Amino acid sequence: MPRGLRSLQGTLFLLCLFALTGCATAPSPSTVRGPLPPSESGSDRPQVLVPGSDAPSKDQGSQEVAYRLMAEVKGGLEKGQRGEIQQAEHLIETAPESSYGRFLAGSIYLRNGEIDSARDQFIRSAELDPSMGAAFSALGDISAKSGDLDEAEQFYLKAHTIGKTPVTANRLALLRIQGGHLDSAREVLSRTLEEYPDDVMTRNNLALALDMMGKTSEGIRILDTREVKDPHLLRTRALLQLKEGRPDRAAADLQSVLDETSSPEEWLLMGTADLQRGNLAQAEDKFRSAVAAGTSTHEGYLNLGLTLRRQGRFAEAEKVYMEGIARAPHPDLHLNLGVLYELYRGNQAQALEQYRKYLLLGGPASDRVKEWVEYLEGVVENRGGK
Repeated sequence: MPRGLRSLQGTLFLLCLFALTGCATAPSPSTVRGPLPPSESGSDRPQVLVPGSDAPSKDQGSQEVAYRLMAEVKGGLEKGQRGEIQQAEHLIETAPESSYGRFLAGSIYLRNGEIDSARDQFIRSAELDPSMGAAFSALGDISAKSGDLDEAEQFYLKAHTIGKTPVTANRLALLRIQGGHLDSAREVLSRTLEEYPDDVMTRNNLALALDMMGKTSEGIRILDTREVKDPHLLRTRALLQLKEGRPDRAAADLQSVLDETSSPEEWLLMGTADLQRGNLAQAEDKFRSAVAAGTSTHEGYLNLGLTLRRQGRFAEAEKVYMEGIARAPHPDLHLNLGVLYELYRGNQAQALEQYRKYLLLGGPASDRVKEWVEYLEGVVENRGGK
């Protein structure tokens, strides 16, 4: 039976994009926040209209009502409020010819899950003002999330043509990464970084794009060109340093951003640095912190279980894997629990059960695991299920 794949440490590099909400995960057993979504790092949303531009009505009183309403809605949206459908309807009624009013109405519909109505309002906004880049970006977001990458590309490209900003560039680049067009994404990000060398979002995403292209060292150099203080860039550089097998440098970057309020991803990265340096007790502490910080993904449990297993604490590792399966189900947890049962606890029947669950969940190493299942089925059958 093949013995080459018994832990997924260092074998996976999965891309989850801002789809654009996202994040990229590092090789197990670690994860870090991935490409920064434009919505986190700025907005190309236009400002509240001023009297005399994009006038919503010929009547001055109606204009003032519309301006106040738009300012109120804009303020609420910027505070993270969802807005009420009645507000959207009131905007459309009060300012039917206002491109920005239609855009705000679309934003309310979008936050309330009314995708078709949102799309209609964004289209109308763009029709009223073809230079309304925010409307095209919003349409691109909707198309990307629905899986129509070609249509999203057209909308994002239009938005980027209207106003070449880091926000529009990163939307376009992340979409191209999602479609597998890494060279094109790198080109967009490189040009943008030349024009906006201090933009954190662009520098971060360019470094990660280079890493995805197998140019991890080049990605590190992008982050080394100036003194790095931004937490996003430090985390990304730490991730790439770990991939290059430089845990000391990674730990130095992480130490400057790690504190009691750190995210699960930061604890995971620091734990991975300790693990690479053979500091198992320290790695265990970091992974426990990641789990305690409320990680909603499986990596904290996977990493903690791996660390306990390396210390020979098999019963504790089993408990951690089972807890992870209950709280953050993932094929890799079943796979590693199966490995624990087969190679460290001598229970082929339980290992077989976990490998079968891994296959049912469609784990990425299914072809290899099928061979293990076939082998163990014969072993278990010959031993009468023991």
